[in-house]
Amino acid sequence: MSDYFLKKFYSDVYAANWPLIENYNDFLKLPKWIIDECYKDHNFQQRRTQVENQQYWVEQSNHAVGYKFKNVIYVPVPKCANTYYSKFFHDQMGWEKINLWEQDWTQVSAFGILMHPITRMLKGKTQDLAQAYGNNYKKILEFLDDDYLNFIDNTLITFHSIPYWLSYGKLLDKIDWIPLEIGTDAIKDEIEKYLGSKKIEIMIPRNDKKINESSEDKIKIFEILRTNWLSKKVPSDCYLLYADDLKFYHNLLDAYYK
Repeated sequence: MSDYFLKKFYSDVYAANWPLIENYNDFLKLPKWIIDECYKDHNFQQRRTQVENQQYWVEQSNHAVGYKFKNVIYVPVPKCANTYYSKFFHDQMGWEKINLWEQDWTQVSAFGILMHPITRMLKGKTQDLAQAYGNNYKKILEFLDDDYLNFIDNTLITFHSIPYWLSYGKLLDKIDWIPLEIGTDAIKDEIEKYLGSKKIEIMIPRNDKKINESSEDKIKIFEILRTNWLSKKVPSDCYLLYADDLKFYHNLLDAYYK
């Protein structure tokens, strides 16, 4: 099995007379003088440490983006009204686009919106299908049979459906989250109240047009995935990924409705 990042590191530094490699096992079989050169002259240990460090990948991901005004940050979460609020805070209000991991978290506060983890996962799979088939929803609907639904149940964990705890790591507990399920206007009320407590007074429009509103066919696809998910015994492997998210989200709802 090829190791992409190890192979890329090696291809960037290797000489014409070096053997080609595909993975770490191949690397260990290289002549000692090549291995020594990779470590001493090309800092292979640093790259290996990065590849093996989950936090490194969290900080490299698209989930590292935020929008900042003064010492307050809005954290956009894919599938959680992020397009609307990113455009509002960045494009309309002029908040600065920043990397979350470059901030001093003793000096800033942050807020964002979260959706129920399983609902977000299913919406993410719907989005992945849409992108894979060029938003040809009718074509997708034609082949969503039982076999393909079973395949989807066990695959397609991508950018849109990565668990929160993997996406945000240790920052998850540092951000003030608002549950999406409370409704559009209630979310706007909560954001205005939160920012007011930080001495930032804004008014978010009510009854304005949704951005990226789902088409009727896209909603059908989501409902098929949701119904399939609810109608049978769900593989327990899924909860290896989402159990921590579910606990976090349930606690968030508990706190909101107290």
